[in-house]
Amino acid sequence: MKNKKIIWLLIIILLLWFAINIYRNHKFSVNIYSNNLSKKIEYNINYFHGRRSELVKVQALRVVTLEDSNIALAFAKYNGLYGRTRLVKGPNGKYQIKGSSWRGRLDPAEVETFKTNKGRYQVIMGNNENKDIDTIELRAFTWKNGVNAYSDYTTILEVPKQDVYFIYKKIPIDHILKNFTGNIEFVCKNKEGKIIYPIK
Repeated sequence: MKNKKIIWLLIIILLLWFAINIYRNHKFSVNIYSNNLSKKIEYNINYFHGRRSELVKVQALRVVTLEDSNIALAFAKYNGLYGRTRLVKGPNGKYQIKGSSWRGRLDPAEVETFKTNKGRYQVIMGNNENKDIDTIELRAFTWKNGVNAYSDYTTILEVPKQDVYFIYKKIPIDHILKNFTGNIEFVCKNKEGKIIYPIK
């Protein structure tokens, strides 16, 4: 009798283990290096973001993993719109789509902060079709007693001479950025060092 209980308990544990693994594999099912990535993003937009009169057709332009973190970003376009899709890595090595953000008009630089299991990253997506942006300078700050408290963190990144570019940089932690929430000041400069965006 006791042996039967132990056998049944083992069977239940095995069934639960299989069920959890099937759920994980279903939940994290996106291969970011597959040719089907565009289709996965299309499905997510068309069927999880409300009904649309016309189905969206997506063209994935580039995928980046934020170093060895659990976050990947797919940059894509559809119908003249540009945007990015955030994906989170699962225990099976595949990813789950966690949402997309789209812009009707792409500015010379758009900066976002992403929190990962390996720290925070600044991701810059921008329009450089005139090839006049040479560098982008980032400066991090946080709110302290109602004013901006600037960190020692300032970095200059070279901007690719591409119509649409995507670059990222990990944000180091210092005493001011301990409670950092993603506040970044940035300027785009040309080869002569003149600020060309944002225009003041």
